[in-house]
Amino acid sequence: MPGDREATARAAREAADEPGVFYASHVYNPYFLHGTKTYVYELWEELGGRLPDTLVVPVGNGTLLLGAALAVEELYGHGLVGRRPALVAVQAEAVSPLAAAFHAGAEDLTGPAVARPTSPRASRSRLRPAPARSCGRSARAAARS
Repeated sequence: MPGDREATARAAREAADEPGVFYASHVYNPYFLHGTKTYVYELWEELGGRLPDTLVVPVGNGTLLLGAALAVEELYGHGLVGRRPALVAVQAEAVSPLAAAFHAGAEDLTGPAVARPTSPRASRSRLRPAPARSCGRSARAAARS
């Protein structure tokens, strides 16, 4: 497929519009997000029913951050932890739409991010210029908790 990652994803979504075809991207699967929260439950279990003060999460589309926020909220809501840990999202400098939106005080993403290769070796086809999921209320709450 010629083009970058976004062109390939766009072509796959268009092909999935055909009858009998399903686009299997994890980003668009509603169950995937809930699957991402299991790592926080595993961490809670391994630490003897507690969570660390801070969870640092690498962020591309934001699904790990959203999953962590869901798990933390569930553990807290069920009284299994006495406090919510701080959630810290870390993005690559080359593609950092959530970080830029957060620093600008934005309530949501307003458009696609611009890929900025940080070196001549950076490959535009590997960069993720536009997260498929909006960060929404969960990510804003996670960023401020």
